[in-house]
Amino acid sequence: MSDQEHVSKDREADAFWDLEKFVIPKSKSPVKPAARSEIELTDIVSEPLPAEASGTKTYRSSPVPPAPREESARSVSFEYTDNNPLIEWILITKGNKVFHFYDDFRKSALKYDQLSGSECEPVNYFSFLPQYAQFSKEQREWYLWWRECVRNGRFPDTAYSYVVLYVYELINISDTKVPEDTLTSLLNVWKAYRGRYPRLDSFMGDWILDFCLVYRLPIPDLSELFTKCEPGRSVAEVPELLFPKMDRGVLTDYLIGLYSTYQYKKSVYYTDSKDGQDLRSYYDSIFPRAISYVLPVLVDEMKAQVSSVQIKHDAFPGALCVPEVKYTISLQYYPLQQIPLFRRMLTQLCRLIDNGIRELLFIRSKLTVKDLSQRIRSSVETVFSEEKIRLYRNEAYLSLVRDSKHVPASQGDGIEYEIKYSGKKTDLSPERAKQIEQESWQTTEKLIEAFEDEESAAPAVMPSAPEQASAQEPAVTGEDRDLRKALQDASLLDYLNTLKQGNYAAFRAMCTKNNLLPDSVMEQINQISLELLGDVILENSDDGRICLVEDYVSEWDKEGN
Repeated sequence: MSDQEHVSKDREADAFWDLEKFVIPKSKSPVKPAARSEIELTDIVSEPLPAEASGTKTYRSSPVPPAPREESARSVSFEYTDNNPLIEWILITKGNKVFHFYDDFRKSALKYDQLSGSECEPVNYFSFLPQYAQFSKEQREWYLWWRECVRNGRFPDTAYSYVVLYVYELINISDTKVPEDTLTSLLNVWKAYRGRYPRLDSFMGDWILDFCLVYRLPIPDLSELFTKCEPGRSVAEVPELLFPKMDRGVLTDYLIGLYSTYQYKKSVYYTDSKDGQDLRSYYDSIFPRAISYVLPVLVDEMKAQVSSVQIKHDAFPGALCVPEVKYTISLQYYPLQQIPLFRRMLTQLCRLIDNGIRELLFIRSKLTVKDLSQRIRSSVETVFSEEKIRLYRNEAYLSLVRDSKHVPASQGDGIEYEIKYSGKKTDLSPERAKQIEQESWQTTEKLIEAFEDEESAAPAVMPSAPEQASAQEPAVTGEDRDLRKALQDASLLDYLNTLKQGNYAAFRAMCTKNNLLPDSVMEQINQISLELLGDVILENSDDGRICLVEDYVSEWDKEGN
């Protein structure tokens, strides 16, 4: 077979796999498009099923809400001002676009507002989004009668959905009413039914605050509602709005419970009775007063170190709400729960206040306080200075001090001295001031006459030269020797002698060996010296080391130490 025949056979074999010749060619004529069909969607009309024996109305299907229709509206913007150091500014705005989802509800609410009810039996009702259109005849009659009772200050048991519907009604027609009256109604309903329906707490506080901001009303005092909240929870998303208006005791419990890691109510000294003293009541009376006095200073210093945050939300979130009362609220404030610095500062402030109470009660144990400015410490000292004056005029407290085993003799004498020579409280008046001035001038004239008589009768004598002041150091007193004995008995004398020698490293080594903190040793020594000498003998130097007070160095040397 020739080469050409071989090539021809190979081509025939390859052509076997060419399938294009078996494919039917496509038609070249154009295909006409299918005709378009118009489909009209109609709203599904809800028809109620026959009423059941209970009177509850049910539905076969849910109505389809109409598509939102935008309309132009006048843009509104205004600021809300309040004397609150935690709030920088509040801006309330309404945009130029509105939507009409619940116009029918508002129309019905305005009609229902004019209706009155007559006494009838309660009927159950449930809906995730309560509306008048869902009522059966029996439900409508019960709602009108229940609302009549509420308007007259009576709050009978009723289904949760009725309460929510009434709140919707109050909010959505509030622009046609006196805002103060609507706010009172909202508060009354919340207070009356929050015990039966705790779910109200999750939104009523925020809606009431939004209502006050939108209508520029003063923020109400919600202290009563705060006291019944679960520990660590608030009745509002931004509780900082409420702080200036709250009761001092409630605010203190809330702040300490949520932000402080030191809880004074867990202290061993927070007891019903100790040596005849009701310490629990005393703690509870001092802490709110001190916290409320120092809190503005604490917040002021915190604001100098941290930045505020801004939030924005629509008024009455989650509520059925028409555009007439729908606003946007922007808020620039300091959220305390998100500021670690405030937590640390409040914790140290609580410890400092507790130390002040312990001092008044003559409790030796003290808490360590760090990282508080002198301004805050001075504010706390002011509170306790006033408290000391008040206590020193209380005879029951004085008798307790005299009989108390916790009071050192020297400290008790000091109290008696302050009581004896402190001025009496009297009411000031211009007449009384004039009388005091006249009496002082009469006394002055008598003293001048007496001195003139003495000068005329006494012979002229040259004054003698003043005696040279003795340079000899004063001897160590018996109290000092008692101090040494007390330190020796407490196993603290070696620590003090080591500090006197200036060997601070050896002092720290002794503390480490005995598992003690240097500050704790210093506190124990000073506590003993306060009891016996009325003064501390150890202090911190400029470099942070512990050293002997300079006034006591020479006296300590006299004993050969």
